[in-house]
Amino acid sequence: MNSRLFLRSLVLALFFSLVSRAGAQELRLVTGPMGGAWYPLGGAIAELMKEKAGVRVTVSPGGGIMGRDPFKAKTETTRYVSTLYRQFFQIVVREDSGIRSVADLKGKSIGPGPRGFTGEQIARHVLQVYGLSYADMSKVHHIGYNDAISLMRDGQAHAFLPITTIPASSIMDLASSHRVRLLSLLE
Repeated sequence: MNSRLFLRSLVLALFFSLVSRAGAQELRLVTGPMGGAWYPLGGAIAELMKEKAGVRVTVSPGGGIMGRDPFKAKTETTRYVSTLYRQFFQIVVREDSGIRSVADLKGKSIGPGPRGFTGEQIARHVLQVYGLSYADMSKVHHIGYNDAISLMRDGQAHAFLPITTIPASSIMDLASSHRVRLLSLLE
């Protein structure tokens, strides 16, 4: 079975299961930030659900850590459905930035992603492992992938810290106009 057919079958089976149990005519699918891989995938799943099941699915950015800190209220209607692909935490800098290690981020402007998203949580934890925090940065931009890439292209941000696919379209976009470096976490 090819991967596209498998994905369609999996998504349909999972959503039919959820819809029939809940009697839902409308679902909300929370994805990652615009510019990442989750958002267009969520749109494709929503279209598939509308076409095959007649269920309206509203897609919105929201992140993968709902229900855990920094959220204060428990969510009763949120369900985890499936992991569709692997993602990787990456720290991307422009090669001309002079940044060669995580420690070199001190005093720099970074884009870890929107608050409450998985990548932003991981970015905070990675910085902490290296003895850094947001307070050590000159600026922290809590923005989506496309905006972070624009700031890096313009020299207003020094590092982009997403959790995304490999290759990531946003990183490839930056690499089309500037040489980039991925920082190692194995220093």
